[in-house]
Amino acid sequence: MPIAIKKGASPLPSFENMAKKNKKTKKTSPSAQNQLQNLSFKDLIERGERFIAIRRPRDAVSVLRFALKKHGQTEEVTQPLFRAYMARAAQLRDKGMHVEARSLQKTAQEFLPSMADLSTADMLACMALSSDREAFDLYVSHARIHGSSEAAERQLADRLVKNGCWDCLQLLDDDWPLKRHAEAVKPAVDEMAAGRWETALEMLKPVSRTSPFASIRLFCRAMVAFYAEDDAGALAALSRIPEDFFLGTAAADLRTVLDRTGNLTDAASEATLEQKRTEALERLDCLWDVPVHLTADMAAVIRDLDKERIPEARKGLGRCAEAMTPSSPERALFVMLQALWRMVVEGRLEMSGYRKLIKDLLSRDRADLLLTKVAIMDREDYPFTTTGNYLNLLHKEFPDPGEQAMVRSAVLEGLAGAGTAHAADRFSRILRIDEAGVRKHRTLFGIRSDPTAPEMIAIELAMESARVDPGNRRAYELLATLPRSGRDAKTEVEKGLQAMVKHFPGDPYPYLELARLYYERSAFRKAEKVLQDALAQAPYDSQVVEKNALACLIAAEKNLNRGKLHLVEKDVARSGDFDAKKLAPYILEKQMLLRLYQGETPDAFLDEMLANRPLLEQLRTLSTLLMDLEERDFGLKKKDLRKLELALNRRLTHPSDLGSEDISRLLLPLDQSLLQIYPTTQIAPILLSKNPDMVKGLTDADAIDLYDKILSPESWKSIKKDIKRRIPKAKQDHRILFSFFQEVLRQIEKKDFRSKDFTALQAEASGPLTESLRALSRKLAPHAPQPLKQALEMFQFEMLDRPLFPFGPGLEALFDGFDDELFDDLFDDADDDDELFDDDEDDEDDDDFPMPGFLDPDEIAQLAQLVKDLEGMRKKGVPVDTMPVEMIQGMLDEIEDMVDELAMRGLPETLILAMRDMMDVAGSLKKGMHLMGRFMELTGGKPRLSREAHILLYGKKKG
Repeated sequence: MPIAIKKGASPLPSFENMAKKNKKTKKTSPSAQNQLQNLSFKDLIERGERFIAIRRPRDAVSVLRFALKKHGQTEEVTQPLFRAYMARAAQLRDKGMHVEARSLQKTAQEFLPSMADLSTADMLACMALSSDREAFDLYVSHARIHGSSEAAERQLADRLVKNGCWDCLQLLDDDWPLKRHAEAVKPAVDEMAAGRWETALEMLKPVSRTSPFASIRLFCRAMVAFYAEDDAGALAALSRIPEDFFLGTAAADLRTVLDRTGNLTDAASEATLEQKRTEALERLDCLWDVPVHLTADMAAVIRDLDKERIPEARKGLGRCAEAMTPSSPERALFVMLQALWRMVVEGRLEMSGYRKLIKDLLSRDRADLLLTKVAIMDREDYPFTTTGNYLNLLHKEFPDPGEQAMVRSAVLEGLAGAGTAHAADRFSRILRIDEAGVRKHRTLFGIRSDPTAPEMIAIELAMESARVDPGNRRAYELLATLPRSGRDAKTEVEKGLQAMVKHFPGDPYPYLELARLYYERSAFRKAEKVLQDALAQAPYDSQVVEKNALACLIAAEKNLNRGKLHLVEKDVARSGDFDAKKLAPYILEKQMLLRLYQGETPDAFLDEMLANRPLLEQLRTLSTLLMDLEERDFGLKKKDLRKLELALNRRLTHPSDLGSEDISRLLLPLDQSLLQIYPTTQIAPILLSKNPDMVKGLTDADAIDLYDKILSPESWKSIKKDIKRRIPKAKQDHRILFSFFQEVLRQIEKKDFRSKDFTALQAEASGPLTESLRALSRKLAPHAPQPLKQALEMFQFEMLDRPLFPFGPGLEALFDGFDDELFDDLFDDADDDDELFDDDEDDEDDDDFPMPGFLDPDEIAQLAQLVKDLEGMRKKGVPVDTMPVEMIQGMLDEIEDMVDELAMRGLPETLILAMRDMMDVAGSLKKGMHLMGRFMELTGGKPRLSREAHILLYGKKKG
């Protein structure tokens, strides 16, 4: 019999409950506060440890943060505080609150003990909340000090099999068991996924009982026994699988089903066991109801669809649905047909064939529903029409009102997300195209504004999403990030964030976003007030603390500009009252600035205020102080300014005292939020002007990551000089990246744009290095002028060499070897072709194409004449398909470049056709595409076109 635990008062006070009881006052209970005040440091630590032990990490955080604030930061408090935060993060993750869990995990990192002091239990907790690569990195670092951990290696083995992160094994030495056994496990996993358990078990023979992968082998053995109807063998294997195995739930369910005995003491326990067995059977029904060869049957369906054998595929889908869910095959068909949309996107299945499958296999209502969902994906320029139609049918897919609200909220959130800042232009265009859909479904969408106001419509969609499902946190977060330039837009966002405050009590996020909104509106008092409310809700949240400290600095800045030094002194003093570690150097800088304003000299306070400060903090403080002083004119004497410069110089004379990571952190731009108290975020120019050689302390990898972020006219020379110094000594990969960087700087300076050096570096790169080169190219694009900017963005440099007429050699190359009489007939005096290939470099319209890769009117006329001449050659019997290869290749390259520049590569046929229809609006574009297509037909180059180019030029697929 299970032991009954009597409910009653806990021996420890629940601070979580206290917070709920005192929600109106937002203050801690006086009795609880006094109780904590009267406890010694040791007692506070013990109490926090007990809260962790009884799984009350939230209370543990409260007690330990109190100990931290009262007694200072020591290892005795930081280690349990780290565990408390990690335990709380795990609780939130189990509740599905992944954003909050990540936030707490980030806070926990501030208290992460050194690797030497990190216990195995803490390491395992940290691994559980980390990404695959982070978990491997953490374990390797920990194992090198403390030795290996069986539990950790089992967790990593589970990650390898579950997530397929086999590349993480590169972090391990070859002699690690985990890495050795992975060679046998990796191919076996594919066999297990395919249901070939016997083959997989044979592959897993090298895996020993002590291996981290032992559970995988046991599970495989259990499945082999299960399908051989050896229940005893399956139970024997299942009983040895640990509970924390990632397939532990499935193993436990299978053990429940197969174990027919159990520990039965009475009828009640027998009924309970039978109930558990029934529930386990429902979760494992695929083992009994689905044929072993279902995967092969679905593969056959895919092959039929690839070969456009629609009737055969329809029959195959019906058989698979019957096998999967005999009681309701239409349910499985609906899911499978949704999954097959991917084939349409990839261009492997025609839209007409896909629609026919839906209509033939589903009932009228289900077919209408799925076709409506397909329309949302297929007609991307009419999202309001298609989404409105879907929402009107939502009840057919989700009968439950609660589920309807959640789905409707998510759909509206997705629609509002199209209005974010980076997609604002496209959102405005969609509203113009689909204005009828907006007007038709405006009530359904909660739209009250005019359809020509995209900013307000996006905000109202997000507001409606939050109204329909107030628990949809993402809707509020989206609302906070949408553009809001107008007064009405800001008012709506304010209402939404105030609603979030009510629906998410205790969450500081809406308060912080409200503060940001009030700062945008220059409502500084409101911003400060709402930040104080956030502090009352989350007094130990580092972000809230920092925002409150920053608010004081912003107030000080405003009062300093007004000349109210007495208020500045109060504001700066208030900022220092907060434990805002990240803002410490800036608070110190403002304190120094105030003393200079009050007439003190640097000698009076500099050494005293910088004493016992870390070197990095000293450098940050002095550099921001000098940057701040550059923008101010209050009569500071030159000798005092010189003293500050000398103080910075002295601390920069030995850059070897700083590691590469420290130098990188110093030179990185300041956080954007500091623009409210500083004129710019670029701090590198100040530091490099004092010591240009400090960049020598950077590793090559850190230098590559840093230089594009600090690139500015002031730091240009230092970066260029350092790259030139590094190239001869750098390793191959870094040498290519530095050479690429150097070439970009050279072409920007010289305004000499050509592809030769870029393409040579591209040819040298391969594999992951190519992606690194592409990423660097995109990072440098904002610093470059056109056309180099476009070439860097697209990572295509041939466009830098594009001549006026981009199709290769001149027309006369066509007629080498033809008789003069034919040539004269084709080019008689009536047709003046002297300007067919205009090489006038001064023509301002030469590069003014309507769209990337398209021809201007003059070039269209030239191409039209060329096609006309080719057609004349065909009529006269001249074999134009034997013309010079260079001519055809030149045109082919231009067409394929156009496909790449328009980002059509890999798009489904429907999207390419939609873009083609848009181009048809402009007659010149349509004519240019027609002429290009005709040229390829006449010269025999049509079969060489890619799928995308063929659809673009001819409006249909190849074949």
